Formats: sequence, C-alpha cells, structure tokens
Amino acid sequence: YEGNLWVASSRHGVMKLAKSDFHNLFDEAGLKGTVVNCVTNYNGNWYCGTDSGLIIIDGETLNPIENKLTSMLSGVRIRSTLIDSSYNLWLGSYGETGLIRYHNNEEIKNFTPHQDAITNDRFSCLIELNDGTIAAGTSNGINLVSGGSIVSTITQKDGLENPQILCLATNVDGKLYAGSDG
Repeated sequence: YEGNLWVASSRHGVMKLAKSDFHNLFDEAGLKGTVVNCVTNYNGNWYCGTDSGLIIIDGETLNPIENKLTSMLSGVRIRSTLIDSSYNLWLGSYGETGLIRYHNNEEIKNFTPHQDAITNDRFSCLIELNDGTIAAGTSNGINLVSGGSIVSTITQKDGLENPQILCLATNVDGKLYAGSDG
C-alpha cells in the first residue's frame, strides 16, 4: 500500500525496496555529478564544496549561480563550510586560496600562508567556539581566527602529536577536541 517492493530470498532473508526520501540536487539542477565534500544552505541557496570548486544552486529555481566567489574557487578543492554566529560563510579550501570568509554575498577575505600566520593552506574542518572564535583544522595543525585575523595556531611545536586534523568538536564547557589522522 506504500508502493514498496518486498523481496524474499532463501539465502539472504527479506529485503524492502522503497523510494528514497533523498533528492539528488545536482540532477534536479541539471548539473553533472561530481564529488561533493560539504553542503551548506546560505541566504537560501545551496553552497556545495566539491573537489573541483564551489557550486552554488539557487534554492528556489535550482539554477546554478555564478559569482566572484565561484570564479575565485574554480578548480579549487573545498573541504568544509561553516556559517558563524555573525552570518559569515566560511570555506576551508585545499590549496592556495586557504581559508575564506564570505559575508553577505559581497566581502571575501582569504587567510593564506603567504599573507597570514596560518599553519598551511590545506583546510579540512571548521567550528565556531563559544566566544565566536573560528577554529580551523589543517594538515599541519589548528588555526584560531578572531576579529578578522589569526590570533593563534596549535602545531607539533605546541605538543600536538599528529598535526593532521580531520575533525573538531567542543563540549558544553567550550573545551576544543581535535581528531587527527592517527
């Protein structure tokens, strides 16, 4: 009565096949499939970080959106996204563009090893701490961003045994936990 298909097998038991509640946003937007690392809804649009750049899909029409941010990140691997409490969109890239703060579809600020004192340009994860500081994990440590600048880094020199950070989390007291690669 729900439109499901039930299959019985003498070796593998019973299996239920049902229509998925998930939608393929790229199919619906008429886009070619690609590896998607992260998806965030920002200002009503879908920001999809891929291995080959940023794809923005209009939340109403499902048409792709091209702007200065998608142009800047064309061909750049985007690993993580975050919307902070000030409604900035943060993008962690894996390359020369480094960490990007995007505000209100206008202002773009890059944090790169060439301009800022960050650990390196391979960002994998982002989290906002209780005080509004952004913690950004890279393949060589953790960067702390506050007030538009890097305020601190944590690397092997600071006692971080394995500096390749894959995930970040906080507990209720605000203590920062970092998951490393090994």
